[in-house]
Amino acid sequence: MVTEYDFQIYATYVNKSSFQYTSSIVDKEKLYNWTIKELLTTIPLTNAKIEIDGRSSKQNMYHTAAYLRREINPDKSKKLVIKFEDSVDDNLIQLADIIAGSIHRYINANKTDYATYAKIIKHKIVHLKRIDER
Repeated sequence: MVTEYDFQIYATYVNKSSFQYTSSIVDKEKLYNWTIKELLTTIPLTNAKIEIDGRSSKQNMYHTAAYLRREINPDKSKKLVIKFEDSVDDNLIQLADIIAGSIHRYINANKTDYATYAKIIKHKIVHLKRIDER
């Protein structure tokens, strides 16, 4: 059904095994924030409402929003609203989750159904970047 709609996919994915980090919550939050920043800097944003799956703690959400505002809009020239939404209540977050799962299948050629996923989403992908190390 989603192929009928006009949208573009920008995606960044991380090979976590190539990163030097511990499994601490602080390091996971930094990697999470940095990955979102890497993605958002590839999208030509000037006026946007950015919705992020908000299953994290209030403190993490505050740190994430502050970090993203500072990193992707340092001169405050863009009109960006960063919101956290629970995917249970937000169809667009649910769609993003489905697309993320489809990209995961698409980039794993060892999966037997990767070609099916590639056929569905490949023409929607504008940017797909793998990050191996920071």
